[in-house]
Parts: sequence; structure tokens; C-alpha cells
Amino acid sequence: MAKKIMRNLTMVGVAGLGAYVLFFRPWQRRWGASDEEVNCALPGDELVHHADILETRVVTVKATPAAIWPWLVQIGQGRAGYYSYEHLENLAGLKMKNAEGINPEWQHLLVGDIIPAEPGGKGFKVYALEHERALVLGGREGDTGVFEGFTQMFPEFSWAFVLVPVDSEHTRLISRFRGSSQPSFWNKLIGIFFEPIEFLMTSRMLLGIKKRAEQTGEVAVKPATTEAQNVNPKVV
Repeated sequence: MAKKIMRNLTMVGVAGLGAYVLFFRPWQRRWGASDEEVNCALPGDELVHHADILETRVVTVKATPAAIWPWLVQIGQGRAGYYSYEHLENLAGLKMKNAEGINPEWQHLLVGDIIPAEPGGKGFKVYALEHERALVLGGREGDTGVFEGFTQMFPEFSWAFVLVPVDSEHTRLISRFRGSSQPSFWNKLIGIFFEPIEFLMTSRMLLGIKKRAEQTGEVAVKPATTEAQNVNPKVV
């Protein structure tokens, strides 16, 4: 009886893994993206020459790039958060707090800055900035300040956010991840469990930016007070 149960569970597990690899993984890696968007060259692609992990996710935002950009450049732990499932992030000890407003003190990024992903300050390196068009993050093994959790899985990776206007009122917000992974069995196995979680958090992030930008539209950003740095300032 026990052997039969184990055999059935094994068959279910194999079937589930097969369904994930054949159907769910291809779908989530190009969630919301057209064929043209999947295949087009974007800023940051040149940073990883031999990527074996390619993900392009896209949402349409009813807002201009100028309205979306302030929400995008203020991401980060200890900043505006990542607009994702903060309660899940905090279960991992990340102490994340998603902002519901724009803080002007978080609007100034430079190439080479680190956008924190955890309380210790390590995160993603800013590789390129094109105002109101593209924010390219990434990291390589050995980069100072880059989150080791990523470089252990991806010795080099890029994560680009690109804003492509559709018309005067709509913009395509594109997230593209390119990674060169460690070719070990355990890394591949970890990736199978990591990818659905990463998709869940990234898709929520894109929808979080969409929601905020559509609610506020073109906004005027007021200077933040000292108190505002410790709370989520409201856009007025």
C-alpha cells in the first residue's frame, strides 16, 4: 500500500514538473509580452553576453512615461519598496515598506549606485539610466554591494525596466531579466522552485507601479519633510 502511494505521488510529481516546464515556465517568462517585445533589443541586453535565462514581462499603463518614471526610480529597500507582496518579503526578513506616494529625495539615481534589496544595504547596481525611458540594474560576481543571493545563482545578470509610449495616454512598461546561471544540477533544481516565486513578485511589482501611476497621473512632487522620510508620503 505504501509503495503504491509513493508510486502515485512520484507520478503526480513528474507530471506536475513536466507541465511546469512545458507550459507554465514559457508563459511566465513572457507574461504580457508580444512576440516583437520578446525579440527586440532593449537597453541592458549587452551586459550579459551568454544569457541562458531570458524573461520579458510587460504591462500597459494608462499614463505617460513622465508619470511612471518617478515611481520606478525610487524603488528599493529603505526607499519606496518594490511595490510587490511586502508581507512575503518581510517573512524573509527584508523589512520592506511599499510607498503610496512619491518622495523627491528618492528621485536621484546615478550610474554605479546600489539600489538596496535587503536591510544590510546590498542590492542591485545601476548600470544605465535614460531619463523617462530606461533603468538598467544588474550585477556580476564580485561586484561590491551587489546582493550575493543573486550572484550565487547568476554570476552575471541584468534587470531592465523600459518605458515605451504607445500613444499620448498609454505606455508599455517592460521588465527584462537576462541571467547567466551556474550550470550545476543543484542550481537548476533551485531555479525550478525560484522561478515561480520570482514571477509572482515581479508581476506584482509591475502591477503595483501600474496602479500607482494610473491613480496619480501627471503629478507635482512636493519637497519631503523629515517626517515624510519615515512614512509613505502622499502625492498632492
